Amino acid sequence: MKVRMPGNKIRAAQLIAGGMLILAAALSICAGTQASFYVSPGGSDNNPGTEALPFKTIAKARDTVRTMNRTMTGDIYVCLRCGNHYVTTPLQFTPLDGGTNGYSVIYKAYTGETPVISGGGVPVTGWTVYSGNIYQATLNRDTKLRFLYVNGIRAAMAEDTSKHPSAVATYGTYTVAGTEPWAMTSGSTLDGLQFNPTDVGVYGNPGDVELEWNWQWCFNIICARNIISQGGRTVIQLGQPYGAIAARLRWGWIGVNNQNGVAYKYTIKNAFELLKYPGQFYFNKVTHTLFYYSRGENMATAKVIAPVSEGLVQIFGTSTSARVKNLQFYGIAFMHDHYQMYDVAGSKGFIGSQSTAVFYRFRSDGDHAADTFNNEDIPQGSVWLRNCDSLRFERCKFYQLGSMISLNLENDVSNTAIIGNVFRDCAGNAINLGHPQHWRIGDGPKFPSGMEGVCRNITVRDNFIKNVSIMYKREEGISGYHLQNIVVSHNQVEYLPYGTIAIGWYWGASGSCPASAVPQNIKIDSNRAGNDHHFLADGGTLYCMGPTPTSEVAGNYVYNAPIHLMPDEGAGFWTFKNNVCENATTYWLLIWSGTTHDCPVDNNYTNKTGIWNSGTNCPNTNLHTETAAPPWSSGAQSIINAAGIESAYSDVKTDTLLPPDCPVAVKPEMSAKKADGGGFFTVVILGHVLHLPTVCSGKSLAFEIFNMKGCIVLKLTMGKNRVLYGNTKKVLQRGTYIIRCTGDNVHITRRLMVIR
Repeated sequence: MKVRMPGNKIRAAQLIAGGMLILAAALSICAGTQASFYVSPGGSDNNPGTEALPFKTIAKARDTVRTMNRTMTGDIYVCLRCGNHYVTTPLQFTPLDGGTNGYSVIYKAYTGETPVISGGGVPVTGWTVYSGNIYQATLNRDTKLRFLYVNGIRAAMAEDTSKHPSAVATYGTYTVAGTEPWAMTSGSTLDGLQFNPTDVGVYGNPGDVELEWNWQWCFNIICARNIISQGGRTVIQLGQPYGAIAARLRWGWIGVNNQNGVAYKYTIKNAFELLKYPGQFYFNKVTHTLFYYSRGENMATAKVIAPVSEGLVQIFGTSTSARVKNLQFYGIAFMHDHYQMYDVAGSKGFIGSQSTAVFYRFRSDGDHAADTFNNEDIPQGSVWLRNCDSLRFERCKFYQLGSMISLNLENDVSNTAIIGNVFRDCAGNAINLGHPQHWRIGDGPKFPSGMEGVCRNITVRDNFIKNVSIMYKREEGISGYHLQNIVVSHNQVEYLPYGTIAIGWYWGASGSCPASAVPQNIKIDSNRAGNDHHFLADGGTLYCMGPTPTSEVAGNYVYNAPIHLMPDEGAGFWTFKNNVCENATTYWLLIWSGTTHDCPVDNNYTNKTGIWNSGTNCPNTNLHTETAAPPWSSGAQSIINAAGIESAYSDVKTDTLLPPDCPVAVKPEMSAKKADGGGFFTVVILGHVLHLPTVCSGKSLAFEIFNMKGCIVLKLTMGKNRVLYGNTKKVLQRGTYIIRCTGDNVHITRRLMVIR
């Protein structure tokens, strides 16, 4: 099939009749542009950064922007082409890199493409059979490997899943003088654990081994420093001093028995001797040999990614008066970073009592509230923000990440929007807001006066968060500490080992510290949240803590979890209204403590009767108990219908774990006389010969033409046997565009060049 009409015989009226539409609103997005640069994995940093001659690295584009962004006259765009933009260390943005004069520097996906900022380095190749279905390959690195992806699927560190041994005794003593930089007090603790040798062996490379344990809402990881055989038992000596911190936790401490006197069941990971099941791996950093137990993949062609970079992007201002400002990221995928876990004097682990916070200073009493949370820190984020103002992340994808937090707004981040993003298959949680040490601003020790600032005026909206916190299981999907003026709205957060959304940080109602005066005005509204607490107990799907004036949990649809709404110890001045709670297996509302106060509960809907309300001045009014629901009453159903991701971002609800392939570029032709072939047919659009796949033949299609700033410049429709188009000299300037073709079960994107 060939469709061709001379462009000089079509008038402007025919263009309008054919469906052409110039979108003024879309064009206005790109109005006032000062400059545009392009970055492609196939480019060169010796290029000028044009669309035809792009840079190779984002760092080069960033440095070029620095030469012109001090006195901006319009927005500056950096358009990233599809493919992997590899980093081996996090890409750094400083106060030199943001916008000025009210304009922004915008890093965005090239229209129709999904670029990936990847910490994956070079794919692992050269696999040979080691034994049976275990393959081996050389990997040139000298540090532990904790993450691996094979054909787009996360692999697991080696573990004998049939065994979760209990320790039979503690081992040794570790003494803390109290003068060490990581110590707040003196004290002594255990130095290791003893196991039966039938449960735990003396593994080679013992420093690679990790121990996991959990209790109710606590989940922790510690690394071994050595494994020995002594007295007929296997002794795992803990990495120190982090082992001492773990042994003195107030809740969930490491030891033989948990807080209830029941023996812990430990998970031992990351030894070659434990490589027993398909989908597992072990890396011997001494011999530089990577072992993988195949699921049946063809390892000669498998795409194997071993992440390198510890985090991907760091956007760090230096103080509250030297922030990174007016920086945006749109349509970019962030994937495959690495994390060796939190480091205390060379010992590593994930040690804390709840949520994303980790202990990093030793206290013999293990009470983080006793020193107003100054022994707690927030770990690495894949994308990490400090001292920032007016940032935006929109329609980005956070896939298969290894950091403890995917997007970490840690300190002094304000006027920032996180809208319409996807978080899937992440080792840590999706979004963290703030820091435990923000209980009081300016007192350190992590952030001294002039650097420490509360996170405020932040919107988290229309994000799709599913199957995150895979490895750091006590982290909620969205977590927050001492915050001001925060809106968490219209998100869908589900399938987590712990809770979905948790805001607040305070256990001081017992008298160990007074309430913080920082938090206020938090809105957790119109979210869909549920199918959570698959691994840990306690805590609610929607959870808050501490006195937080003028705050509310309203209009949410909560489903399929043990506890749905939970204002915990000391929570105050929260309002819980107009929520629908479906299938709470224990309590739809849990207010267990009288220290929770002034939290009215009004006009909520539930199909379960379980409730515990021991709060002070926490009246429960206008409750609608609909035990036969679903179906729900119209009042409840209207709340359900309004909750979750809004229609403008409905496309972000996806179960894919990989970005789409790069579109195939179409070579421009100057005539339509070239014969069809190779499964394509020829169409002339805007005076350009375009070869479309035969799947488009005989179908009615709609075309959208975008310029390189992502703005729609016109729309056209093509009937089954003809195309309507216009005079390129009047409609489009010479250059490169993207054409998107949809209709009749067709959806393709191609590059379109207009040449005169």
